[in-house]
This record gives sequence, structure tokens and C-alpha cells, in this order.
Amino acid sequence: MSKVRLRDLKAANVLEVMMGKSVNKLHILVDARMADWSGVGRYSVGLIRALCKRDDLKVTALVSQGAREALEAKGSLRNIDYVEMREHPFIPAGTREISAAYKESDADLLHCLQYCTPAQALANRPIVVTLHDLIPIVVTSTMPNPLKRQIYTAKNRRALHVASQVIAPSQATATDIGKYFPRSDAPVSVIPEAADDFGTHPLAVPNSNSPYLLSMGNTRPHKNLEVLLEMMEKVQVDYPELQLLLVGKRDDRWLHRQQEKYSKAMKCVHFTGFLSDEELRGYYAHSQAFLCSSYYEGFGLPPLEAAAFGVPVVIARAASLPEVMEDASLTVDPHDSDAWFSAVKCILDDKKYAQTLAEKARVQSLKFSWSQVADSTVDLYRKMLQS
Repeated sequence: MSKVRLRDLKAANVLEVMMGKSVNKLHILVDARMADWSGVGRYSVGLIRALCKRDDLKVTALVSQGAREALEAKGSLRNIDYVEMREHPFIPAGTREISAAYKESDADLLHCLQYCTPAQALANRPIVVTLHDLIPIVVTSTMPNPLKRQIYTAKNRRALHVASQVIAPSQATATDIGKYFPRSDAPVSVIPEAADDFGTHPLAVPNSNSPYLLSMGNTRPHKNLEVLLEMMEKVQVDYPELQLLLVGKRDDRWLHRQQEKYSKAMKCVHFTGFLSDEELRGYYAHSQAFLCSSYYEGFGLPPLEAAAFGVPVVIARAASLPEVMEDASLTVDPHDSDAWFSAVKCILDDKKYAQTLAEKARVQSLKFSWSQVADSTVDLYRKMLQS
């Protein structure tokens, strides 16, 4: 199916040129197969939607059914064609499929939005790769299986080998790429990401009758949620009504492991379950503060998303987080629960200070937009093709 559609696209491109159209348009083949995933999905949707608003580009997106639905969830797109992919991006068949798609396409370049790339460079045709982070390599406990970690490392090494240009979302990630893959010759450019465009729907009212702090509910080791549990043990003494809400599916195994050590905190810590974008907007906007305790993030979108709603933000002094938030948040030692408690106490006890911090966060979020991400990315495309 994808072969037929690619040939149809090539014919359509020839017809456009004959009619005097699209002669100066840059044709981008973009791997959007993971647009409906968390993490990379936010980046895929934000970037592609911004690229499609430009009249100097034509975008062909490689998609699964779910990925196309995610791209069009906020309205149909222009300047885009879709090519349906069948295989999972992480398996060898998925590698062969993206390689074949690029070989058959007349696109000026391929942009891989994750480390999943063709198996090898294709007749010197340009490949741009975005590497968001190197979490399993830097924090090995997030991928304790040595074989899986070896495969992950090999995929990143291959991506750097075939890439004509690499995009990192932060200088922290760019530095890690140089540190862990020192033999790579691929040039790395830093292009920050942006807070998600949630649209203009009314804010949903959170399902909580008590004041709450908000954090993401990913329980992987680098998210460092345990320091927030330790903090909540202290918070309960002075603020017995305050809750900590963790966005995401309830993790019973993780909760069971923490129960004995943080028995007081367990009474006021709750997972929200899955939230739609509209619900998430409401949870952000009505929180007393947003907390990001991770000691490794390639960029860290949630603090920036919370900041966009004028919410006080507290982050760990680690990796890319201070780079993104600058002086618009309280920044504390990721492992010091007393420091986290002091930061939260400052926000709760001094409303004027909390409002000042919230406004600084909102202003900081305005420095990042998907249109700016698209502008910088297209500038990079053109410079790479001209070199």
C-alpha cells in the first residue's frame, strides 16, 4: 500500500512542477510513526503541525493509523501527505520499511523524530535525526536489562552514523551525545522544544476537593518521585489537607514498595489516571505548584506546560531543567527533601511571592513556541542542504 501511495506522490510532484507550483518548496519526509506515543508524540505533533502551516514546505508524513489521528486531533492539516506504515518502528521490519520509504520518495531529506532510522546511509541522501535524551545510557537503572541497553545504545550509535545532522532539544542533551558517543562526526544543533498547544477549550475542573501539588506520575527511577514522598511526610504536619497528585495511571507495584517507608505520605498521594488534554489543562491551572523532581530530562516539557498556565514551578537542579526554566522557577537539590519542603512552604505561605513566581514562569513559557521550533528546524534543513 505504501509503495503505491509514494509513487502517486511522485507523480503529483511532477505535475505540480509542470503547472508552475511548488518549484521552491522544500519537500520533507518525516517519520511520524510515534505521534500517538507519550513524550516523542508531543514533539512529533507540535513540530509537524507547525511545519504544515508554512507555505515553503511540503511534508510527507510516515504514519500509523493512530499517529495520523494524533496529528489531526486538533484539526486537519494542509501541505501534508500521508504514507501508511505497517511495522513497529523498533523492530527490523520497521527499519526496512522506513529505508524503503525514503528510497522511493523524491523528498529532499528525511527527518527521523527519534533514534529509529534507516539501517544505513542511502546514497548520501540527507537524514536529520532528533535525539531527545540518552536516559537509559546515563541512568542505567531505567533500563536494567544489559541486552536491551546494548540494543538501545546500538540504535543511537547507528542514528548518529547515518545522520547528516542531529538535533538535540537542550545543550545538556547535546553534551551527553558528545560524552557518550565521542567518535560521532554528525554535527549537533540545539533546538529547544515548546509547551504543547492545548487549544482554547475551557479549563476542566479537577476531580479533587482539596488543594494539591501536581507532578507527573512516571515512576521510572530517574523521575525521582521518592524525594517528593519524603517531602510529603513533612508537609502533612503543617498542611494536612494538601495532596500530591501524580498525573498518569496508578502504579500499584510502586505504591506497595513505598508504603512502609512513607506511610504518612501514602494517605495524601494519588494518581489521577489517564487525563485528556482538556483535563490536564485544568489540573495544571488549579494546582498550588508544579513539581519536577527528575534528575535527568532531555528537555522536560511538563514544567514548561505548567508555566504556561501561570503556575509556580519547582524543579530539580539537574540536567536540562535549569536550562529550560532559567530563573523562572525555584530550583533545588534533587535529593534534598528538606529543600523541596522549604520551596513548597515558601509558595504556600507567601501568596504574593507565589504570584510573582507564577508570572515569571508564564513569561518564561512565552519564549518557546512550536512556530519558533519549526523556523529553526527549517533554517537547519536549508543550511544543511546548501553545504
